[in-house]
Amino acid sequence: MVKVRQFKGVICNTNPSELASRPYDTINRREALELSGGRKNSYYRVIRPEIDLPVTVDEHDPQVYKQARNNLQQFIKDGYLSQDTEERFYAYEIEYQGITSMGIFLLAKIQDYENGVIKRHELTRPDKEQDRTKIIDIQNANAEPILLTYAPQEGIQLLLSKVKGRDANIDTYLKDDDSTHRVWGLTSQESNYISEQFSQKVPALYIADGHHRMAASTNVALQRREEYQRQGIELTGEEGFEYIFAFAVSFPNLKIMPYNRMVKKIQQTPKQLLQQIQQNFIVELLEKDFDPQIKGTYSMRLDGKWYRLTPKSLDWLGENPICDQKLDVSILQQLLITPILNIKDIRTDQNIDFLGGVLGAEGLAQKLDAEGYAVGFACYPVHINEIVEISDKRRIMLPKATWIIPKPRSGLIARLF
Repeated sequence: MVKVRQFKGVICNTNPSELASRPYDTINRREALELSGGRKNSYYRVIRPEIDLPVTVDEHDPQVYKQARNNLQQFIKDGYLSQDTEERFYAYEIEYQGITSMGIFLLAKIQDYENGVIKRHELTRPDKEQDRTKIIDIQNANAEPILLTYAPQEGIQLLLSKVKGRDANIDTYLKDDDSTHRVWGLTSQESNYISEQFSQKVPALYIADGHHRMAASTNVALQRREEYQRQGIELTGEEGFEYIFAFAVSFPNLKIMPYNRMVKKIQQTPKQLLQQIQQNFIVELLEKDFDPQIKGTYSMRLDGKWYRLTPKSLDWLGENPICDQKLDVSILQQLLITPILNIKDIRTDQNIDFLGGVLGAEGLAQKLDAEGYAVGFACYPVHINEIVEISDKRRIMLPKATWIIPKPRSGLIARLF
């Protein structure tokens, strides 16, 4: 069973509609600067601190990490954030795109990740993992939660339903994406009950979003353990760095969307690319944008036109394909992205980018056309059962295979250690 811990949350203590930010990995530097609006109390200054520095400063420059630490400390000093006086869990509800998700802010044990009780399904990109390791270490904090999920438990859901009936400590509407966010601090009795439920009835947690932050927090824990040992300090396993800040929701509270592919440059002409794709796919020209509605179909935007792609044969997978190899994103990689576009490792190849499926095919087209990408692909989304199977079997999905809702807003609650 999993181990979770209560904590003294560092809570938004100003207008949350001014402070709260989108997660760091959903926006770039330019977007963060624009969304911050120049506000001193914008949390983008904590998670994207490069916006406070000249554009000539690389976002991985040591100055950026120092700025991240200073900004977080200043937010607390200025009263934008305030630390709770008691350890507890926090209930959190998000309403977005007609979807309501409710779960719990908690601390999860790093050792559970190392032992395979917190289960992953993706590898990380080395540059992003290193970036998050540096910022977590220097801030001595988890400024943003990872997203964990678990098989639904009746007791936890009943308690959350009860909590929802009372006034929230934070209740805010965010106009930039038409979302509503509510946070409740749980009582001591409620928090102890949640601890019991997880320790007795939740055998595993699955990383839904935040593999880089999970790996980075583990790196920080390893570094701190080594430092303690060098100094002759006895480790208890309960040090603050032995836990990671997470938002945990049950499977039904997740909405899984595709993570679409965008390729910057192609070596062929559009006509040549179509001819090569036709070797493995049935290609149909479409009149308008198209989001795949069934497993095994793809949409492609090339040269301003939309096409439906359907593999001609999957016999090469065999009668009992390995669970991760039969995912739509894996098939696209094997039949098209690797052999035709010559992109072998999407974790490191700079010729491919990704866009969350929440924007749909229309949003994909706008992004492709506005930024001059050569070709884009939309896939059918992965199912939660596929994620669980792959994680349980300790297999690995391709990176950027899923775009998952909810996306907790950063800055409503953070965690110091």
